[in-house]
Amino acid sequence: MQNKHTLDAVKGRVLDFWIELNKQEYNRSTYSRYIESVLFQDFELTHIEYYYIDGYKLKKFEVSENQCAFESIPINIALTNANQLELGMNELNLIKETHPYIDRSLIIQKNGQLDGVLFFKASKKWHEFAQTAHVQELVQLLFETSNMLRSQIEIQEKNLLKTELLHMTEIFHSTMNVAHIIDTVVKEIQFAFPENKFQVILSNDQDRVLPKNVHIFDYSNEKPATIEAFVSGEITFESIEENGCTAINSPIQGQQGTYGVIRIEAECKNAFSERDEKKIKYLGDTSGKALENAKLYHQLHGLVSDLQLINESSQHLNMNLSKNEMLLYLS
Repeated sequence: MQNKHTLDAVKGRVLDFWIELNKQEYNRSTYSRYIESVLFQDFELTHIEYYYIDGYKLKKFEVSENQCAFESIPINIALTNANQLELGMNELNLIKETHPYIDRSLIIQKNGQLDGVLFFKASKKWHEFAQTAHVQELVQLLFETSNMLRSQIEIQEKNLLKTELLHMTEIFHSTMNVAHIIDTVVKEIQFAFPENKFQVILSNDQDRVLPKNVHIFDYSNEKPATIEAFVSGEITFESIEENGCTAINSPIQGQQGTYGVIRIEAECKNAFSERDEKKIKYLGDTSGKALENAKLYHQLHGLVSDLQLINESSQHLNMNLSKNEMLLYLS
């Protein structure tokens, strides 16, 4: 009976979270902290860590100093049955390398559909609760809550991404100055990925002083993945042998060709998210079209000037000028 009361108390607190979720924006970090407080209060659990499943990785969303990051742990979770509650010892030991105090896990799943894994240091109260059928109800509750939060976050991220991409479009299409466009690419990368190393590699038709982190494309010195992105016009990924990190190469591409490559290295423990990849690709495509438009504008402006000169010359030559006057004009 006591375990039933405990579960009802958890349901009440989670219901409060659902209500608050519709009033304000929450992220996974906020949700994790809330669940930690509930589980500590009702089960006296400590050292709680919640990782959600993304492919063959466990990811933890972290926020520090107003910066968002994902801590990733490569792991292949294969359920032996649809009601499996805990990871095996091999998987648990892998997590303990990062969090040595944990001793138990709880797989958050429904009918074999995985959402995440809760890790914690168990208590006597938990051991008693885990022996009852109520633990399955708790798993279902956490699964449904996390899924609802996931949907909410996806909507928030889509709206935020749309706003950011619209901002990029407005900036790039507000100028025909090639140097300004290049400077804007650098600033956008620094703003979106402040902790990441990056390079903007441009085709060799640049005749101006280039800012920091920008250089001319050189086939003999570029990384194979960078060359592939430049030639194919497709995003490529590469593993950096020196530190085990990953780099993404996004072509700066217009309608008529490729004008360079944006190369950004991921922080080692934080791989690029799908949203990051979309943003980088859009930055390459938008800046490529802007560079192309600026180049075409200046070429057209030069052609107009040449036509004006030819027209003026034709008018003078068609006048009744003496041979000496013609030679003097053409010189």
